[in-house]
Amino acid sequence: DKSIQSFNANILPHLINKNINYYIIFPPYSVLTYKLFLNHGKLKEFLEFKKYIVNKLNKYPNVNMYDFQIANKITHDLNNYKDIGHYSKEINSWMIEQIKQNKYRINEDNVNIYLKKLNTETKNYIIKNI
Repeated sequence: DKSIQSFNANILPHLINKNINYYIIFPPYSVLTYKLFLNHGKLKEFLEFKKYIVNKLNKYPNVNMYDFQIANKITHDLNNYKDIGHYSKEINSWMIEQIKQNKYRINEDNVNIYLKKLNTETKNYIIKNI
């Protein structure tokens, strides 16, 4: 509830300018981030909040959303990260290229597929000795 209230108060009001195209990304944090959420019983809450955001922002034609959290070639390769959430600068360039190609676009039509994929990959990922 606090996340939704904060989103509605701090993000949503800034998207009303129809003269600006916004690009919202869900960044490709490592799979270990979501394992941490899962282990602390917060993954379901995270996924529900993400769905809320997508459904809310989908109503705005000037908002473009991209979900890189399902890019398992990135998120499962721990060599891409300094820690569980901070990825290398090369990933930023990769994301820009994906946006240019209109890949990883998320909306209310595919949000359930994306969430299910992230949930399944998180639950099935086996942490090996690092």
